[in-house]
Amino acid sequence: MIVYVESNFIFELAYLREEHENCDKILDLSASGDIRLVLPAFSVGEVYEAQTRRAKRRAELHDKLNKEIGELARSKPYRDSRDQFKEVTKALIVSGEEET
Repeated sequence: MIVYVESNFIFELAYLREEHENCDKILDLSASGDIRLVLPAFSVGEVYEAQTRRAKRRAELHDKLNKEIGELARSKPYRDSRDQFKEVTKALIVSGEEET
């Protein structure tokens, strides 16, 4: 049996989305030879482009948040909160690196 998968299959596996366990089962079936897995070449490029766009968007958000945090930190009531805000921006960068 031939099982045709596309970009969302890769996204599920790469980002550990809701259906990744089912995708793992499909991979296991393919590895055991029970099915033949077919992935069109365009899917690889599509996933790469989407991941690149996502990383760029997160980096831009990270930069904007850092600027705003810097402005907030200039105000006495928020000066001590700078480290808390930095944890949020750090998560953006770390998650992007992990996904890559």
